[in-house]
Amino acid sequence: MKVVVITPFLNEEKVLGDLMKSMISQNLKPNKWILVNDGSTDNSENIIKKISSNLNWITLVNLDTKKEERNIGGKIINAFNAGLKVISIDN
Repeated sequence: MKVVVITPFLNEEKVLGDLMKSMISQNLKPNKWILVNDGSTDNSENIIKKISSNLNWITLVNLDTKKEERNIGGKIINAFNAGLKVISIDN
């Protein structure tokens, strides 16, 4: 069985470093971890790039959500679905 984790985020620079260090230190890591940036304006993207630079099982997806209307639940679902598009469920 393969495990994929999809994590949508928005302006989470205060916790992303700890989250990533925790996931990376797990004994059983996912086969793929997709972090979906839902339009962050803080340093979240740079933190992910720095920590994951040598880890090919981590993928960053950036969404352009500046034109989207505020839709709290819908934005999270859209971000998750954008992460799903990156993987092949057959594999």
